Amino acid sequence: MGMAWPGTCAVSAAGICVLYAYGVDQYGFFHMLDYVYFLGMAAYLALTSFPDARWHRLRTPLMCGCLAFSLIWTAIEKLLYPQWSQQLMLKHAGMMMGMPFGLFILIAAFVEFTLAFYLATGRALLRLGAVALLLLFISAMPEFGARDVVGHFPLVAILSVPFLTGCSALQRFWRLPSFGIAANAAMTCLLYAAVLSAFLLLYGGVQQIGQS
Repeated sequence: MGMAWPGTCAVSAAGICVLYAYGVDQYGFFHMLDYVYFLGMAAYLALTSFPDARWHRLRTPLMCGCLAFSLIWTAIEKLLYPQWSQQLMLKHAGMMMGMPFGLFILIAAFVEFTLAFYLATGRALLRLGAVALLLLFISAMPEFGARDVVGHFPLVAILSVPFLTGCSALQRFWRLPSFGIAANAAMTCLLYAAVLSAFLLLYGGVQQIGQS
């Protein structure tokens, strides 16, 4: 009901933040980093309540940035702890298309990481990247059932925004306007490696802090 009117979207945003805080209390900060995209949704709704349209320009960058963070975080989790997904995938072995589990989870992690990275940095084919992620989430729904439909619905809702609106300030931020295609491509490759390395270090660091 709060999302039905722009002026009351802030109430819905506050409710999402309260639920996220409850999740942190129940399961810990480390576990809830998988779900940072809920904070992105809250930011989108809170900024919708602002009467000044200048704040509205931040909605999509914040929400897509939070979703990209969550997807990269779960991709890193697959790389570092593939065994956490093993039992689930063995129950749904058909999704591995005949590949051994180790190879499948490695490919899945890099596909998820790459699409999430492109969600935050891509421009020309951003809509195709959003569609690829949408297809991944929607295709899992029949396999995993009603709970997966509920769980993935917020992701589908978020991804519909870049699909419909295209590039935002988040994607344009990474562009080097004074340089050509080759320079931008090189910068993107370096950024890809930097983000992958940074998240590997961040994941291990946050986990150590959580266990201490």
